[in-house]
Amino acid sequence: MNKRALPAVTKVYLVIAVCLAFATWYGALRVLGSDSVLSHPWDDQFTVQAEAWIHGQVDLIDPMKGREVVQVDGKFYNSFPPTPTLVELVLVYFFGRATPVSLALCLAAILMLILSTIMLTRMGLPPGPAVVLPFLLFFCSNLLYPAAHGGVWYQAQI
Repeated sequence: MNKRALPAVTKVYLVIAVCLAFATWYGALRVLGSDSVLSHPWDDQFTVQAEAWIHGQVDLIDPMKGREVVQVDGKFYNSFPPTPTLVELVLVYFFGRATPVSLALCLAAILMLILSTIMLTRMGLPPGPAVVLPFLLFFCSNLLYPAAHGGVWYQAQI
């Protein structure tokens, strides 16, 4: 047997945790008033930055009011580090400006849940705690609101 492989019971717990995570995120999404898992937040300047990059620009194409941008020589720039924009590049390519940011954040949190479970299992934690601890961290803490809301501050935090 491969020592690096996850025990079967851990895989079962992990599948259950992923299903619960998605259901918890979807419930939070509905509570926040969204009507779609493909919803897009109004204050997402990473999408605007990704769109500018696709068009070969560094400055923002459409610096809407309410966004935290920096103006230099009449041009507007994103005031946040660009890491979330790298993910948005792929989403903008497929969805245009209406990227499903909240869904992408949920999938990122589920990926963190899976990777954390694998790490904790390899560190010797029993299957139950190895799955439950990351689940509680990512979906039963203050990270749930950012994953469901998807706004610019929340993308940078997740």
